[in-house]
Amino acid sequence: MDPRDLRLLDDDALERSSVVANSDMNRERRLAAYRRELGVDVLALLRGAERDEGRRRE
Repeated sequence: MDPRDLRLLDDDALERSSVVANSDMNRERRLAAYRRELGVDVLALLRGAERDEGRRRE
């Protein structure tokens, strides 16, 4: 994609954007909410990935 083809949103359009709204909501969400609402223990997932990465380096 040619960067010259990109069209930036003005401030009003950006504020109404669903991407911006979703990002704001996710920032407000705490780890317990992910576990409760989505059934994902984010911290355990990250710790497991970190352990797996350490094993690959050995």
